[in-house]
Amino acid sequence: MQVRVHNPEGRQGELSFCFEASPDTVTSKCPQGYAQLHVSLNHHQKEVTYKVHRQGYLKLNPPLIEGKMKFREDGSIKVMAAEHSNAMSVSLVNAKVYFPGEELADELKESFSTGSVLHWVVFGLIALAVKPMELGISQIVMFKDEEMQVRVRNPQGKLAEVSFCFEAAPDIVNVKCPQGFAQLYVSVNLNQPIVTYYVNRQGRVKHNPGIIVEGKIKFREDGSIKVLVHEQHSTFRVSVVNAEVFIPKEEKSTDSEKRSYKTIYWVILGLALLAIL
Repeated sequence: MQVRVHNPEGRQGELSFCFEASPDTVTSKCPQGYAQLHVSLNHHQKEVTYKVHRQGYLKLNPPLIEGKMKFREDGSIKVMAAEHSNAMSVSLVNAKVYFPGEELADELKESFSTGSVLHWVVFGLIALAVKPMELGISQIVMFKDEEMQVRVRNPQGKLAEVSFCFEAAPDIVNVKCPQGFAQLYVSVNLNQPIVTYYVNRQGRVKHNPGIIVEGKIKFREDGSIKVLVHEQHSTFRVSVVNAEVFIPKEEKSTDSEKRSYKTIYWVILGLALLAIL
C-alpha cells in the first residue's frame, strides 16, 4: 500500500496514519483498535511515499508500524489519517475505495488472485468520517466503541467555543443547536491545540465532569446517529475520529430507483415517438 504525504509548503510536522487491527490494539496517536504509522516530515520533504507491505512492515523506510494490521476476509482494510498538519494532505495512490456489501467488479475479483495493486481495497466510509466536518452540514455516523470521540483541533491557539449537536427527540430545544438535537457546548482555550471529548451512548461526557450534553441523544434502530457542528471558530477543525460516515440502505435504494424510473421514462418516450413516426 502506498501512503503518500503531500507537503507543498515545506512544513515541518508529524503525521499519524492508522490501519485497522485487533480490537485490543492500543497506540499513542490512533484510536483503539488501530495499528499506527507515526512519521516526522521536515521542510525539505515536499512529497514522501511510504510503502507498507501486507504483513505490516515498511519497505525502504526506517519508521516502524506499531501494532499488527488486520485485513478483513474480503481483502479490505479500514484506514484513517489521525493527525497531520493543515498544510499537508494524505492519499493512498494505489488503493480503491470499497463499500462493504457491494458486489466487487470483475477486475477487482481477479486482482485478489493475481496479487496486483488493485488488491489493496480500502474501506472508504471511515476516510470520509475523519475529515473535518463542515459547519452546519449534518452527517449520519456509526461507531463501534463505547464512546464517540469528538476531536477539536485548534492549530492557531484560539480562545473560542464549539457547539456539537447530536440527534435527539424532535421536540428537544437548545440554544446552540437546531431543534431536535442535543447539545455539547464547550470552550477551547489557547493552550489546547487538540482536545478530545469522549461521549458515551448514554450522552455522558467521560473524563470531563464539568461538561454535559444538554438533551438526551437518540440513536436510530440501525445504531447510527446524525451529528453536526453548529458553531465553531473559523480556524477550528472538528471531526469524529472513531466513527464511519453511514449511508442508509433506504437512501441508496431511493437513488437507484430514481435512476430506474428515469430510464423507464426515456424508453416510454422513445416508443411513443416511434409510434408517431
